[in-house]
Amino acid sequence: MPKARDPEDLIRELLVRELDTVNVYTEMVDRARTAAVRELLVEITRQEKHHIGEAVDMLSRYDAGQAEALERAGLGRRTARPAGSIPVIFEPVGVSTTCTAGDRLLDIAEAAGVEIRHDCGGQGICGTCRVQVLEGASSLSESTDPESRHLDNLLPEGWRLSCQSEVYGPVAVLVPLQTGSGEE
Repeated sequence: MPKARDPEDLIRELLVRELDTVNVYTEMVDRARTAAVRELLVEITRQEKHHIGEAVDMLSRYDAGQAEALERAGLGRRTARPAGSIPVIFEPVGVSTTCTAGDRLLDIAEAAGVEIRHDCGGQGICGTCRVQVLEGASSLSESTDPESRHLDNLLPEGWRLSCQSEVYGPVAVLVPLQTGSGEE
């Protein structure tokens, strides 16, 4: 089996398997003669449908195009995003927010309540505000000289300084866990 692209492909695979499971349980409900067995199967089917909803919600967090398609179809969650806003996801906390083109990752994180250590106040001097881009690297501004100085060989691995990275399209980043001021 080919390697699935995480997270979108894995979530889509989960959806296919959950839908198959719902279909199997629905057939079993139709065949059940005993009311108690039928009720159990109906309840289990309801729970599987709930899992489908959770997976669709998660998929729309990682795939802005999918989220827009679901909203156009009247599905998915309604968001209070203004027209033209750009989705940004911060992991591992799972905070999803939006921004406008040109906003810095550091400012977006602070507005969303996501803590990113930045000892120099976001001036590109200290290098402590590093994040790893999980999705949407091409949606960020070009890397800067401060990033080249502080990240050197980490740039090719997707690491960026949040104070230097402007967002122009959907992006998901991993924020390293903070161990306290002065430590990393």
